[in-house]
Amino acid sequence: MRGVSGQGELNHDRGNITMTSKLIFTGLLAAVGLLVLALGSNSASATPVSCLDGCTVSDGNASISFGGGEPELNGFTLNGVDQLFEDEYHLCFDCTGIDEFNVDLLSNFSVQSVTEDEDTNLITEILTGNGLRITIEHRLTGGTNSALLENGITLENTSQDPITLTLTEYFDYDLGGSQFGDSASTNSVDSFSQRDNNTGTELTVTTFPFDHFDVAQCCEGEILGRSQLHGRTSADPDDVAFATGYDVTLNPVSNWPVVIGTQSRISTQSTNTVPEPGSLALFAFGLVGLGVARRRRRRQAV
Repeated sequence: MRGVSGQGELNHDRGNITMTSKLIFTGLLAAVGLLVLALGSNSASATPVSCLDGCTVSDGNASISFGGGEPELNGFTLNGVDQLFEDEYHLCFDCTGIDEFNVDLLSNFSVQSVTEDEDTNLITEILTGNGLRITIEHRLTGGTNSALLENGITLENTSQDPITLTLTEYFDYDLGGSQFGDSASTNSVDSFSQRDNNTGTELTVTTFPFDHFDVAQCCEGEILGRSQLHGRTSADPDDVAFATGYDVTLNPVSNWPVVIGTQSRISTQSTNTVPEPGSLALFAFGLVGLGVARRRRRRQAV
């Protein structure tokens, strides 16, 4: 259990790590502050555009797309090849021992806005409901033969009662443009890796330390259609997917929302790129509140 002055808490048993929404990572708070300030100054000249029917932003040789009938990130293109099937959030209230996939309540949230900003390569969605204000942000940075996607989600309790929930982020990348021939693994703490053995395309996902995780062959139901994530650490070459889970407690009308972030880097060639310590602060890039509804995956396992 972690918390500061009775504010938002994240439950984390592994290694008795203490983390709160106010002090997400000790030693990175200053970097987060500088980042938020920098983004704040950029937003003054930005021109966000409403895109309820679907959003797309691009940077160099990369682009990401969101929504378009389904409120989820459903495209991450690098060098003209779409590397992503879907990246989505699931939310479960008091869900210990309950099928998290089936009690996902994001469909009960009201979408307040969805915007895209080509100046900052940012897509933002804001939802409210069930005593929460939720903000999801996706930001893209393209480079030579590689691209970085930053996902951030902020949960704010706007009610007068404590809220306990489990937040799950589900990732299904089809590296090289095909769902087959990929292998994936996790360090069981805060990162995943995936490789397409046909093209050599590689994915590295770095997250905040998670409470639950799973890696498995296709599909969404195989991972989320359970009472909890199973903690599997790898999957053999096939159509693979993985997920992270976070146990969260938000106190009434919390002044400090819980912020959880993810960095996903795709490279078409081995770059041996390791995030610099300060770059992990990008997880908290100016979030306000969050929400994403999800769709169930229709693809059948092969």
